[in-house]
Amino acid sequence: MKKNPISHIMLCLGILLFVFPKAFAQQPDFMFTQSFPWERPYYGSYSLEVVSEDGGTTECFFVAECYSGQVEGLPFYVSTQGLPSPAKVIKLSPTGEFIGELTLGQEGVASSIDGLYCDPNHEGFYLALGRIEDEEHAYQKLFLAQFDKQLNLYWIREIDLQDDYKRYLLDVRSLMDSQGDLVLCTMPVDIDSYESNAIYQRLFIRLSASGDVLAISEFPEQTKYFEGSQGHLFEYQDGSGDYGQFSQTVVNNLEATLWRMNRNFEVVSQRSFPNRIETLHDILEFTDFNESGAVCLHDGSLLIGGFAGFMDKDNIPFFHSQVSFMMKYNDNDSLVQLSYIRPENNMIKYPAYRNFMDGNGDAFFICDWQVPSPGYLDVPNTIVVTKTDNNANILWQRCFREDGLFFTPMSIMVTSDEGCLVSGAYWDVPDYTTEKVFVLKFFADGSLSVPEAEKFVRPYAFYPNPAKDHLHMQFSLDVQPKQIELYDLEGRLVRMQSDGFESVDVSQLPAGTYMMHVTLGNGKSYSDKVVKE
Repeated sequence: MKKNPISHIMLCLGILLFVFPKAFAQQPDFMFTQSFPWERPYYGSYSLEVVSEDGGTTECFFVAECYSGQVEGLPFYVSTQGLPSPAKVIKLSPTGEFIGELTLGQEGVASSIDGLYCDPNHEGFYLALGRIEDEEHAYQKLFLAQFDKQLNLYWIREIDLQDDYKRYLLDVRSLMDSQGDLVLCTMPVDIDSYESNAIYQRLFIRLSASGDVLAISEFPEQTKYFEGSQGHLFEYQDGSGDYGQFSQTVVNNLEATLWRMNRNFEVVSQRSFPNRIETLHDILEFTDFNESGAVCLHDGSLLIGGFAGFMDKDNIPFFHSQVSFMMKYNDNDSLVQLSYIRPENNMIKYPAYRNFMDGNGDAFFICDWQVPSPGYLDVPNTIVVTKTDNNANILWQRCFREDGLFFTPMSIMVTSDEGCLVSGAYWDVPDYTTEKVFVLKFFADGSLSVPEAEKFVRPYAFYPNPAKDHLHMQFSLDVQPKQIELYDLEGRLVRMQSDGFESVDVSQLPAGTYMMHVTLGNGKSYSDKVVKE
C-alpha cells in the first residue's frame, strides 16, 4: 500500500520534535510563521536593520510583507480579484522574535511595500515606500510613510503624479541615494488595454524623503513587459551622484546595456555587454540580465550577479543546466572574473527566477534557490546563499533546506556585522495554498544566528530524495567532505564512502528509509534522512 506523504511527513516531524525538542523550540527565532490563506498570492519582502546610535549593536529588524489576489490577464499580482489585503511592516528582535506589526493601508484595498529605509532627516524614524489602489481599482498610487522604532505611524502621504502616469505600476525598483533621496524605476500600464507582448515605457522618479517629486522622466528606450523588466538600479560609487540602470530591452536583441544617468535622469553614457560567454567546453547564455544584480564600484568596474543557461558548442541547450554566477568587468568592459555559484558540471540546479544581491563595497551576497527540475513547486527545495568579495571570488556558500518545505527567497540584505538577512515566503509541499514568512540571519562566516538551528544549515545539498539508484551531492566551495555513511533504521552501517562524493550509489540497497551521516574535513558532521525507492 502506498503511504500517504503528508501523514509520513507529520510522523517524521513528530519523531524529530520528540528527539530534538530544544532545537525545534529555537527554530522560530529566524523562521516565524505568518500565514497568507490565498492560493499563490503575489508576495513581496524587503528588510531593514536598525542599529544602535554608536553602530555597535543591532536593535531590531523590520521586514515588509505584502500580498494580494490576481487580475486576470496580467502577469503581475494585484487585487481586483481574490482577497485584497493591506501591506504590513513586521518588527523582529535581534534574534528574530516577533515583536509587533504596522499595517499600511486598509482592509479590502490592496497595498504593497517596495522598500524600507532610514529617514535621513530624522534620526530614529523610518520610511516605507509603497503602492495602494485607488477606490475604483483603476490605478495604483505611490505612497511614503514615516514611522518610528515602536511602530507608531507619524504620517502617510500619497505621491501626486500627473494624470499620464495614473496607471498600474508593474514592479517598482527603488533605492535611497547618498543625498537621502528615493529613486524609483517602474512601468506604468493601462489595465484595460494591457497586452503581454506590447511595448511599454519605463519611468524614473526621484523623491525627497518627505515625499516631494524632485525629478521624473520616461526612459529613452522602450521594452516589452516581463517580470523584472525594470532592470537593476544603483548609484555609482565614484561620488558623482549618477545613477546606473543595468537591463535588457528584449525588443531588438538580448544584449545588456548599462545606462548612466545624472540626477535628472538625463543619459550620460551607455555601455553594451554580450549575452553569451564562450567557455572551454560550452557557452554560457544570459537569457535574462534584468533579473541580475549589478553595482559599479569605485574604480569603474562592474560587478554582476545573476543566472544563466549552459549551451553546448552546437547551441543545443543542456537540460537542467542553469547556473548562478558572479562576474566582474573592468572599466574597459573586459571580463576579468567569472565565478559559478556551484561547481561547473551537469548537476541538476534551477536557480530562483530572480536573484537578489546586496553588498557593502567589500563583500557581496547573492541568494537563489535550487529545485530538482523546472516548474516544480510541490517538492522541497534548497535556498543557496553565497558570499563573494568585490572581485567576484566566492568566499563561502551555504545551503538551507527543510524536509517538506518549499522556499521562495524574495530579498537579501547585508547587515552591519558583514553577514546578511534573507527573507521571503515558504509553504508546505505538496499543498501550497498557504504561504508563511521566513527570515534567516547569517553571520559573516556563514553560520546561522541561532546555534541550535545550525543543524538546518547545510554546506551541501543532495537530490533526488527519494532516490532510486544514485544520490547526488553538491558541496559548498569552502568545505571539504571527508566521509559519507548510510545507516538503516536499526543503526546498522550499510554504506560508507570516503571519495567520489558527488554521487552515492544506493542501487543495491533495499527500499526504505536511511540516515545519512556526512562528516566534513573540519570535523563538523550532519545527519539527514534519505528515502530509497
